[in-house]
Amino acid sequence: MLFFYYILVCLVALMLSNKINLSGEVNLKKLESLKVSLASNTLTWLKKFGNSGGLEMLLKCLQNSQDKRVPAFTHECVKCLKVFMNNRYGLMKMMDNKDGMLLLTKCLDPSNTTMMTEVLKILAAFSIFNDSG
Repeated sequence: MLFFYYILVCLVALMLSNKINLSGEVNLKKLESLKVSLASNTLTWLKKFGNSGGLEMLLKCLQNSQDKRVPAFTHECVKCLKVFMNNRYGLMKMMDNKDGMLLLTKCLDPSNTTMMTEVLKILAAFSIFNDSG
């Protein structure tokens, strides 16, 4: 449980982009740690993350990285979102978010084919998903 709150605190720190250099190695490592946590913890943990505002904080980090044009950070945020949405709960939570899809589509950058591929995979999942499962 303590680790869960550590992850949320790290996300809040990453959101405060006025004081933090988004491209810094330390911040990328925090996002990589979040990605591992999202992939390896239980669905219950993931739901706590989502219900505690974790998705909104992650989307805010994505928006900040887009505004500051930091591709490595943006790509890591996309990877975190992909892991978060690798289940019905995550997909529904993202669909319910009014800004999530728009922020993702802004990541479609032909000069970064790896990130563009990740985003297209996420968008493809949305296109075949329906709320009946």
